[in-house]
Amino acid sequence: MASRSKQPAPLCLTDLPDEVVLEILSRVDINDAARTSAVSRAWRHRWRHLGSLVFSSGSDGRVDPVSIAQSVLLRHLGEVRKFALVSRYPAPPPPATDDPRLDDLLGHLSHPRHGLLALVLSVPYYKMHSSILSCVKLVKLFIEGCLLPNPTPGFAGLPNLLMLHVRYTSMLKPHLNSGQLDTLGALISRCPRLMKLELIVGVVVPGLGLMLRISAPRLRDVVIEAWSSDLMVEFNSPLPVLASAKLRLPLFRYAQEGGFKLLHVLRSISRVEKLELLDGSGSANFADMMPFKIPVTFEKLQYLSTDADLGRAMHIVFLLRIIRSCPNIREIEIKCPVSRRGFQHNFEANQEFWDMHGYGDLFRHLRVMKLIDVYLSCNELDFINLVLSKAQVLEKLSIVHRPRPKSSSLDACVKIMKFKRASPLAQIDYKDSSTK
Repeated sequence: MASRSKQPAPLCLTDLPDEVVLEILSRVDINDAARTSAVSRAWRHRWRHLGSLVFSSGSDGRVDPVSIAQSVLLRHLGEVRKFALVSRYPAPPPPATDDPRLDDLLGHLSHPRHGLLALVLSVPYYKMHSSILSCVKLVKLFIEGCLLPNPTPGFAGLPNLLMLHVRYTSMLKPHLNSGQLDTLGALISRCPRLMKLELIVGVVVPGLGLMLRISAPRLRDVVIEAWSSDLMVEFNSPLPVLASAKLRLPLFRYAQEGGFKLLHVLRSISRVEKLELLDGSGSANFADMMPFKIPVTFEKLQYLSTDADLGRAMHIVFLLRIIRSCPNIREIEIKCPVSRRGFQHNFEANQEFWDMHGYGDLFRHLRVMKLIDVYLSCNELDFINLVLSKAQVLEKLSIVHRPRPKSSSLDACVKIMKFKRASPLAQIDYKDSSTK
């Protein structure tokens, strides 16, 4: 009788390879990871070799992640490749100052034996220690609520950094100045491989006239949201490989300069494929800002998202001049900023207006048009009529209607359905924002 083949014994937790154990530990909270030392002798102190350490104060802000991080690093034996510290205080912290505990943490992480690749630091009111600038292997740097350190003498940059995220929160209002932005600009310019930049300025600092100058020719993705009406951005180098850009800028500041600085920004990003251009001020005078033609051609641009009041003549002219510079545009999204306009509209734009200004051929490649928060006033209906009558390959027109008081959504829908469509494939998707 043939002997039965021996069945392999089932794997136990103690039989798992080291890399599997470390992968499991990296997916749980550091406190739980430390408790696994009680599982078995084979698991004892495995957490001390974790390459990724994440510390958070939690949603209630009662846990001090800095103290926990100090305790863990004192016992840690392996390399730290990723370090994240997110601290939320239940009460407003003291004014921005050097924090000795955080300084010690960054000093420890900057030691060459770690080879730190990713750093996430979200700590209110903390001015980072300059030792972080010696982490030359950094690939990802995420900073929120912190102030950047002043560059040390001889700082050559972060040659391997690919992604930089900086968010200035409202808590930093007393400390955000031209010196901090110069420091940020210097850091960006010394990251020759930087491919992704995200800058969120949630601070309203009136009267300072801040300028951020960016030099990063290898950028592929850029997000700049300037909620301060006094922060302007300038690109000191072209961005030939830029694929996606989201820019929220105070356009009225550019208007005060005659618009040439905005034209310089547009020239720098002219190779972009996806663009969101938003007005962060809400008070731009487009008539003073733009020449009759925009001397920039966005040959690669496929998607454009912007905010424009379709009831104001210069907003529409500015929008159409941008579209005219995008000969291969496929999708357009227009967000009508309800907060900065009323129900009254400044002019009536009919078909004669569009034809007179030569806007009839702008939509020859357009496939998708999205209009968000429109009132469907006379001017907006004329704009919809223009798109439907000129876009020969249009596939979808999406409308999010914000009805005015005592207005009828049905009447507006009936008018739109009667418009002539140049494209036999055009479908209209209508949604009333007042209904759920």
